[in-house]
Amino acid sequence: MAAVLFGIPILLILAEPNLSTSLITIMVFAAMIFAAGLSYKWIFGVLAVLTPLAGIFIYLLQYEMIPFLRGYQAQRILSFINPGQYQDANRQQDNSVMAIGSGQLWGKGLNNTTIASVKNGNFLSEESTDFIFAIIGEELGFVGSMMAKRIVDVFLTTEFEGGRHQRRIDKIAALEQEIRQARADSQENATLRQLLDLREQRRDFVFESARITGADASNWAS
Repeated sequence: MAAVLFGIPILLILAEPNLSTSLITIMVFAAMIFAAGLSYKWIFGVLAVLTPLAGIFIYLLQYEMIPFLRGYQAQRILSFINPGQYQDANRQQDNSVMAIGSGQLWGKGLNNTTIASVKNGNFLSEESTDFIFAIIGEELGFVGSMMAKRIVDVFLTTEFEGGRHQRRIDKIAALEQEIRQARADSQENATLRQLLDLREQRRDFVFESARITGADASNWAS
């Protein structure tokens, strides 16, 4: 059910088309599944299946044999795998690295308008999308980039610790439920044993009374 609820929006995003957002959404979903406590058997099993499929996918991608990907989308993936062969498609990534490096230690300042700005020189075609870190690196430098990274790290660590804490609470609640059920079962068994003991005592009493009186105890002992 979760796969269906996840797959519908992914297909809609791909239909726009928007490959980058689809990949980011898939990574977020994978991180959520991992944080929820997915068994490592499932993780390694999925990786064992996806690894050869990824090789086949890349091979078919080189010959434009993936029907749901457009040409420029295929080039973006191939440029990430082999930047030297697809330099034109990799221009945005290269310019982003240049922007981050140009910020040096302290950066060029927020909203700088200098001629040396990679952003203002239109070297970054889309600086407000998932390449926003290039602007952070240029304007705030290495120090600002590390601070931004630290903020993200704290957020992710808090989320993962919250997931672990919730799993511990769920496990404790499940154990308490098992303990209550075991106590209830033991009480039932104890009550049943008491009834059986009383019945045995009644039967013994009936036979003892019949032996003394000489009466027929077959109907009383049932």
